[in-house]
Amino acid sequence: MARTAALIYIIATLATRCLHAGGFDAPLPDVERAKLDQLATHALAMADKSYTDQKFQQATAEYEAFIKLYAKSPAIPYAMFQKARCLHLGGDPGEAIQAYDTLIDVFPTLLPYAVPALYFMAEGHVQNQDIPNAIKTWTEMVSDKDYRRHPLAAVVINKLAPNLRALNKTEEAMKMYRQGAVDFRSGNPEQALQSMNALLEYYIVTAPNEPELRKLFKDAGGFERTAMTVDPKEDVAQNRLYWQQVWGRVVAGANTFTTVQIDSKRKLLAYWAEAFKGRFPDWKEYQEQLAAFTLPVL
Repeated sequence: MARTAALIYIIATLATRCLHAGGFDAPLPDVERAKLDQLATHALAMADKSYTDQKFQQATAEYEAFIKLYAKSPAIPYAMFQKARCLHLGGDPGEAIQAYDTLIDVFPTLLPYAVPALYFMAEGHVQNQDIPNAIKTWTEMVSDKDYRRHPLAAVVINKLAPNLRALNKTEEAMKMYRQGAVDFRSGNPEQALQSMNALLEYYIVTAPNEPELRKLFKDAGGFERTAMTVDPKEDVAQNRLYWQQVWGRVVAGANTFTTVQIDSKRKLLAYWAEAFKGRFPDWKEYQEQLAAFTLPVL
């Protein structure tokens, strides 16, 4: 019961934060707006102004009128999305969910609108305290072969993965984090870094796994915010930068242990002392650090 309550709190907190954060809009491209005639341009501009002024009820009516009057307009997907957003931001998540669903049904392959619609549909479920449907919707988003490539999928990954861990579905959580860390290095670097940090914490501190780190380093192009090029044929075990980055994170992770966790800290240091030894005999700095690192373990 307590775990269920905790999951609801975590997801609801994240959803509420994102709902008002902005940055997830689906604007109408200038090339599409240029195709509208003068009357349609004016009608859409009026609706957009009401939306910008947060007059959501008025904007809803104006977008609805546009949809009815200009049914064949290239701006219809945009108007449908904006109408749904107005309903949502205006405090009616139930109606918004239906509007998002209609948009997805009509334009399922129009990713700039369908993916944000699916994202916000899940948030509507959260506001309605329908957590199972929220999770189902977000999972659908990160599982679809096309939707999963949208930058918003990276946000969803960082919502779902912590909750999978809370449910002891650790393997699924790490797989999801890996998708976020590798697939969104350029598309959504902030969220990719968040996923990366979760993976590093797990494979360095919680469940040390150096071979898995090597794979991650190669596939993601390093561990830092900006990806680097790593030759697929390179033996990462011989990459000095890799070991420097791992080393710093091991030391930082070890420093998070309290005095009552001394046994766990010793196990952590023992694992990494074993992983570090026997490498780079001609690298003086590395050997000096290794000697200082292994001293408290022996």
